[in-house]
Amino acid sequence: MPSPSKVKGSTFEREIARYLTDTYGQTFVRVPTSGAFVGGSNAHRATTLDQHQLAARKGDIQPPTGWHINIECKS
Repeated sequence: MPSPSKVKGSTFEREIARYLTDTYGQTFVRVPTSGAFVGGSNAHRATTLDQHQLAARKGDIQPPTGWHINIECKS
């Protein structure tokens, strides 16, 4: 069972993705397994990913195609 802080963060990320989707009329989604997939001590993973894969794993919310933004959520 995930920790209460992980649940709180994941819930907040989903809320923000839903808000952005409603506001801009384009789909924003929470990055699966969000949480520094390629950052910090996991930086070595970035060396095995291509540019598209890397862009899809940065941040907490994945923007629609054509958007060049990295969204990190803190609650």
